[in-house]
Amino acid sequence: MIQPISLSPRQLKRLSHLDEVDKKYWRISSVDSRIPIRELARRLGNSPATISRRIKRLEKMIKAYVSVIEDEALGKGSRAVLMVRTGGESDQHTIAEEVTSMPDVCNVFPHHG
Repeated sequence: MIQPISLSPRQLKRLSHLDEVDKKYWRISSVDSRIPIRELARRLGNSPATISRRIKRLEKMIKAYVSVIEDEALGKGSRAVLMVRTGGESDQHTIAEEVTSMPDVCNVFPHHG
């Protein structure tokens, strides 16, 4: 299952300066960040060394690499997706921290904009 990507306005601005290879890498790695460098290089038509350099540069924008576990493996039978409108970015962070601490919450994806 593909999970949404949450980017801050600053990160979105940085993304606007990316070339097509960077954007292609971003799309591939947002679905599976564990793809080996050699496979990425093959898919992107570049050498492994070139892709490694690009990844190192792009990692300044990556907040985290996360594992998304199947609901059934956790003994969860259902899933809900909620969108919450907050009063501002500071409220958003406070609410996200509180919701994340709830035992039945698996993922929280802050969204800007």
